[in-house]
Amino acid sequence: MESSNICQHCGKPMYHLTDFGTNRDGSINTEYCHKCYQKGTFIHPGEENFDQQKVL
Repeated sequence: MESSNICQHCGKPMYHLTDFGTNRDGSINTEYCHKCYQKGTFIHPGEENFDQQKVL
């Protein structure tokens, strides 16, 4: 894998197949890492807004 693969959600570099997320059909998703995206869904949807909601 290329070293330029970076998760589009968290910015983590992805070097190995195990770093990549998975689509609903089990195939590798090259846009998101396994900590953000598994089985076609985001692990913690809306997490980026959590800190903003706490302040309000």
